[in-house]
Parts: sequence; structure tokens; C-alpha cells
Amino acid sequence: MPKARRDSGVLGGHRRSRHGRQPARQAKGARAVGIAGRPEKCKFAVEELGYDACVDHRRRFQDQLNAATPNGVDGLFENVGGQPFARTMAQMNDLAASPSAA
Repeated sequence: MPKARRDSGVLGGHRRSRHGRQPARQAKGARAVGIAGRPEKCKFAVEELGYDACVDHRRRFQDQLNAATPNGVDGLFENVGGQPFARTMAQMNDLAASPSAA
């Protein structure tokens, strides 16, 4: 059975926490990409919380997502849903993981 890659994790809906990026960081060398709704929130996620990149879901989301995850998405934790979730799911690689928060 092929081994799953763990290059990029996208995390949405909980950008205010440093712990939000931890699932992506558990895989050595993985990138943590956040999703936010304003440029200042993305700036905060990258500069203050330590995300590698952040995608503004209100502005050219698909273009930003493609640029932030050029090799696709290997892990997704999203607890908001909507178009950002659906578009990110479409970017998921084979054997990618998407846990749910209950």
C-alpha cells in the first residue's frame, strides 16, 4: 500500500490559535496554510501565529489556494464549511486526511 504524503495541511475556522497549526506541523517539513476572511487576518495568521501561508476566502480563493499548495493538499481540518471547504477538498491528494471535529 502506498504511503500518504504529508506536505501541506490546510486549516480553516480556527486561525486564532497557535495550536490550530499543530496538526500540519506533526508531519516533519509540512506546511501549515490557514484560511481567513480578511487580509489583516491572514497577516496575523502568518506573522503572529506562524502559519506558512494564509488564503483569504473572500478574494480569488482558488488562485491563492493553488499558489499556497502547489503540490495539492495532504491534510484538511475545516470546521466552517461552504465554498472554501468544497474547493479545498477538490485540491486534496490521494490518501490525504480530513478529520472532523464533533
